[in-house]
Amino acid sequence: MKKPIWKRWWFWAIIVVVVLCIVASSSDSSDEGAKKIEESKIEQTDTNKTDTAKKDTKDEEKDSKEKDENEEFYVGDKVKLGDYAIKVTKVSYSNGSQYDKPKSGKVFVTVMLTIYNDGDDQVSYNTYDFSLQNSSGQVSDITFTMIDEDTALNSGELVAGGTVKGSLTFEAPKNDKKLVLRYQPDFWSDKEIQIHLNKKK
Repeated sequence: MKKPIWKRWWFWAIIVVVVLCIVASSSDSSDEGAKKIEESKIEQTDTNKTDTAKKDTKDEEKDSKEKDENEEFYVGDKVKLGDYAIKVTKVSYSNGSQYDKPKSGKVFVTVMLTIYNDGDDQVSYNTYDFSLQNSSGQVSDITFTMIDEDTALNSGELVAGGTVKGSLTFEAPKNDKKLVLRYQPDFWSDKEIQIHLNKKK
């Protein structure tokens, strides 16, 4: 009698080969699916990064635009620069006294202001952080005079949230209508606040 087909060795060899092929095919499909999922995740991450970069760029453009629109400041404005903020509250002019007069053709310009520390750390302030620019583009430091000795601003430190009030006096040409107070609290920085003392909004 002939042996049944399932008792022949080559029958089981064929079965084993078929099973191995099925397993291999299934594994390849699984790997391909995982690869596609991973590629999809990478594409989504890249898209998110691109969207975030675009948003940051728009925010920077908005901030720049707002800064350009508000780059001119006036008496009464509280102007912020880093942790510092200043506000000029009053500007007065004087020909001095009998023994304390400005140079010929000039007047004393006294600026009353407040300095704020809006940061979280202690900061310093100094009268030499301020200067006055006239209509000719000349920039001068403060003038030491007796006319504001009771209110003159000194140098010192401000704790977080602290404020200090005082006055600064400069010499400027008489009837100059384009005086600008300049404030640069950091010697190493080129950023500064400029406040028009004569112009109105």
